Amino acid sequence: RRPPRSTLFTYTTLFRSHHPFDVKIDTNGDVYVNEFNYARIRVFNSSGTLLRTLFGSGSRCNQVNIGYKFDIYGDYVYYLDYYGPNWNHAQIKIVNKNNNRCVGTIDAQRPNYSYLGIAVSGKYIFIANHDGTIEAYNRTSRAYITTYTGYTRNNYQHVYWTRLWRGTWDIAVNSTGTKIAVAVNQRGLVCEHTLRSEEHTSELQSRAY
Repeated sequence: RRPPRSTLFTYTTLFRSHHPFDVKIDTNGDVYVNEFNYARIRVFNSSGTLLRTLFGSGSRCNQVNIGYKFDIYGDYVYYLDYYGPNWNHAQIKIVNKNNNRCVGTIDAQRPNYSYLGIAVSGKYIFIANHDGTIEAYNRTSRAYITTYTGYTRNNYQHVYWTRLWRGTWDIAVNSTGTKIAVAVNQRGLVCEHTLRSEEHTSELQSRAY
């Protein structure tokens, strides 16, 4: 039996936003909202008070041209710039979440491709391409590690799904960077993947929901 609506949850309306495309909550309970139309992230406390604004439209390290997704780890915000500074090469922009100070950037491996998802763990940064690949980077050195394509495995043989992730819209990773969840909008499914190598150089074991 469905419980009364009033017992399902309580909520507070923080503010009205301009095309909010992504939202995160950090360890302090502050709410980060990606306002797509303005290429910025606005930070609110739990009472809805605006604390600061990060990024903004532009090509500098602490600006983005087009930003769909971002993630937070520790004191840093990782914003995936869809076009990058030259409008043809996606780039991860990294800033200090407290002052918008530029920390660094990472260029995606392939120009002119649609990168839509980003997830950050203690050791790794993952970005997902709409064509069905996920790239892994070392979070500390920001060095490229490897690129994954989706496939699954049974007890008898490897079964490759070269387009399993085609149409990926978002990804999430656990705190240790050993499991990735992939939301594949085009297929209408969510895949969970276990990374079988700590160095991210070997296969993924996968299952779809």
